Amino acid sequence: MSMVSVIIPTYNRCLNLMEAVESVLDQDLRDFELIVVDDGSRDATPVYMNRLAQADPRVKYIYQKNHGRSHARNVGLRAATGKYITFLDSDDKYLPGKLSRQVQIMEDYPECGLSYTNYKIMNEQSVIQPGMGEPDLPLSGYIYPDMLFFKGTIITTPSIMVRASLLALVGGFDEKMHMCEDLDLWRRVARRTKVFQIKEALIAIRYRLNERTNWWEYLAGRQDYYTKAAREDPQLKQGTLKALYEEMYLTYGKVTLKKRDLRFATHCFIHFTLQNPRAAAKEAAAQLRRKLRK
Repeated sequence: MSMVSVIIPTYNRCLNLMEAVESVLDQDLRDFELIVVDDGSRDATPVYMNRLAQADPRVKYIYQKNHGRSHARNVGLRAATGKYITFLDSDDKYLPGKLSRQVQIMEDYPECGLSYTNYKIMNEQSVIQPGMGEPDLPLSGYIYPDMLFFKGTIITTPSIMVRASLLALVGGFDEKMHMCEDLDLWRRVARRTKVFQIKEALIAIRYRLNERTNWWEYLAGRQDYYTKAAREDPQLKQGTLKALYEEMYLTYGKVTLKKRDLRFATHCFIHFTLQNPRAAAKEAAAQLRRKLRK
């Protein structure tokens, strides 16, 4: 049994995967197992990983037909033997001290079942960009209500460390979800335990400038997230669910209006108005006042 199990799902990302794997192997904490689940890669990934697994007994390589990210992560979970579980995407990497810092927190705060860190942004050439990727908010403790409202708790999956015993209770990733499946799992975890936010940036997320956002998929994914939360939590009142949808439509409407996606923004503002006409009128008046001041 290892102290930590690191799970990396991958698919045709050999060059980035090599960097991700090296960032794990370079950690100062040595008591870990690295489980790479290859979701049917057709590039050089099998050659690279088979060599590495033969050279380092801490490395486990699992090849499977393509079933998707959540299935690959769940396969890794079933193979894991660590006291703590953490993840890494093959496009991203750990920064120095990630594992040792989180293990220290999990050992020092046994009431916390999950910890997560801030993160840095890196470009396609792996150059770290200025600033952090998360707001510096005091979001530790019982953050389940905050997670429902997406209030500053966009927990990036490579940043988390969770007790394996807790994952055994709540289950793994929902393979029927194609968006927000990671947040859905951390929401289920946060409903059972306290959470500890580590304010240091201990991972780097790769950001692609030319990558386009499919806002319709984001909206559908977030709707599925709320629907599932309401189904699983009988104490979630109808008024709370209504407020969740209002906040979702207003937020996405504002963001896409700035990005000049007028069709999607109009869709969101119409649904926001249908949800709460009075709030929509106040928001429209506030926007008008801001324009008149300019």
